[in-house]
Amino acid sequence: MQPRFEYPCLECGRGTMRTTRVPHYQTKINGIPFVVDEAVIGVCDQCGAIDFDPQETKRWEALFHRRCCSFLLPVPSLGSRAGKEVTVHTILVADLAGRHCLLSEEGEALCQVISRLLEQGNTILLDFSGVETLTAMFLNAALGPLYRRCDASGLDARLHWSGLDPQDARILEIVIENARAPFATAVPTSTQSGRGLSREE
Repeated sequence: MQPRFEYPCLECGRGTMRTTRVPHYQTKINGIPFVVDEAVIGVCDQCGAIDFDPQETKRWEALFHRRCCSFLLPVPSLGSRAGKEVTVHTILVADLAGRHCLLSEEGEALCQVISRLLEQGNTILLDFSGVETLTAMFLNAALGPLYRRCDASGLDARLHWSGLDPQDARILEIVIENARAPFATAVPTSTQSGRGLSREE
């Protein structure tokens, strides 16, 4: 059932709340930025006040949890570190952020997920398979903060990637190099390629 607003605005008292469809609506769920493909909200036709239908926000939460459950796949142990088996958690980027990874807000959501997994001591594989469009803005928001605040060598050992074409892989390397040295322009060369995220073939 679609939310119905069409009632007097409680904010201004002059306008009427109108049912409005908003594409790519940005919100937060459990503190994590999330983009709803198409949200239905109430907007006052006079003052612009916004109201939400509880069923609609529950739909957003269900969508968020479906995406969260689908993008994170634990992979059985892949080798060992200091005598301990290492479980690699694969993040299916296309399932989390969509096939077109354009916005910094989507990158921030991925960054928060990665941060939480790293805090739990996990090793992570970012699988970009299925991503058709990838922008530097998205990658800067997703990975830049991690490389600015974490020990790069420790991060390189725990954060890996796969599924990028050579052009996107080069952009990713530049993003990482610039995050490591924010005031320098870093362009990876063939001798620097091993300093970025390690690629899983």
